[in-house]
Amino acid sequence: MSKIFVDQVDPKTATTLTLGTSGDTINIPSGVTIANNGTATGFGLTNWAESSGNLLATNASYGIYLGVNSATASNLLDDYEEGTWTPALSNFGGSSESFIAPRYTKIGRLVTVSCQLQIGSFPSDGSSFAISGLPFTVKNEGGTTFGVVPFRQTNTTIMGLTIGDNNTVMEMYEVGNGGGQFNYNDFGQSKQMAFVAQYETA
Repeated sequence: MSKIFVDQVDPKTATTLTLGTSGDTINIPSGVTIANNGTATGFGLTNWAESSGNLLATNASYGIYLGVNSATASNLLDDYEEGTWTPALSNFGGSSESFIAPRYTKIGRLVTVSCQLQIGSFPSDGSSFAISGLPFTVKNEGGTTFGVVPFRQTNTTIMGLTIGDNNTVMEMYEVGNGGGQFNYNDFGQSKQMAFVAQYETA
């Protein structure tokens, strides 16, 4: 076996340096480090690149299989997103509401939303209490409902938010006592609540 000792190898054409041909094996002994200060491609992972130290896929639909050593659909994590959403009170006759820190996180199909709602004084309003603007549509599987009981409620009646399938609206119902649907008068003036809710999207 011949050895060549050099400090630097540059391609003659100043464009591409080829090592070996098809079928050859380039051996990198144990303990050797390849330092990359430029762009390296084709080292085991195709369709992936590096961006500020993070893996970046060439296609947004690509993901990572977790907990398995073979391609198993149920172990594929192929979606993650976080940001803010824009909640609003549906058919509300007042204008004194404010939503504080509305945020969401989406991991796969599971969506988590949170915010705090404050309502000041408003004219009498018997419209059904509903919060619209969920960042993703609830999955449509016929009758699927997700729910959450808000915390930091200043209303004396325990209320719950429900999210029906195939929509982006949360409605409010009383917890117990028949579970009737709330309207804005039921919620009351100068009240507030905070909540963290989870649901599944398609």
